[in-house]
Amino acid sequence: MSDKLLEFRGAGEEIKQIAFAPNGGWVILRERNDFWYSNIPNDLINTLWKYHRSGREIRQISFAENSGWVVLGSL
Repeated sequence: MSDKLLEFRGAGEEIKQIAFAPNGGWVILRERNDFWYSNIPNDLINTLWKYHRSGREIRQISFAENSGWVVLGSL
């Protein structure tokens, strides 16, 4: 993850959020609706890609201890 953060920073990209899941997974939100992730649920990955393809902004991600998650974004 640290290599990606340095890469994004070197490219002048805005890092919006880094969210950590209880299982050790994580998501980096950058710019309006770009992201990088590791070890997160497939349904969350699908949701992130839906936002990305539609051009909608991904504002925030939160993980719950019971493997739940929520994405806040624009409509």
